[in-house]
Amino acid sequence: MRAGICSPSERRRRPVPCNPVKLPAGGMAIVCTRGRRVKQCSSCSRAGDRLCDFPVERVGKAGTCDRSICHRCSTRISGERDLCRAHAPLWDRVADRALVGPGAVR
Repeated sequence: MRAGICSPSERRRRPVPCNPVKLPAGGMAIVCTRGRRVKQCSSCSRAGDRLCDFPVERVGKAGTCDRSICHRCSTRISGERDLCRAHAPLWDRVADRALVGPGAVR
C-alpha cells in the first residue's frame, strides 16, 4: 500500500473524513485528513479553544495577540473577549487608553 492511500478494510477500522477539492487547473482531488489539528494552550498545553484578544501592533497595523489559550488559563473581559496569562496583568493599563483600529479591544 502506498503512503496516503487507505485500503477498504483500513477505512472501516478508522473512518477518515475526505473532501473533494477543485484544483486551479480545473482538475479535482480528494483530500483525506484525520480531522482538524487542535492548538494547545500556550500556558498549560491543554486544548486551546480561545485566542488572546490583547491589542498589539504588527508591522505598523493594529491586531491582537492571538495566543491559543484554554478556558482555565484565560481571563474573560468585556463579554466574549479573553486574555492570556501574560497579557491579563497589563489590561488595566491598556484599557485606560483610547484604542482605535481593527484589532482594538473596546
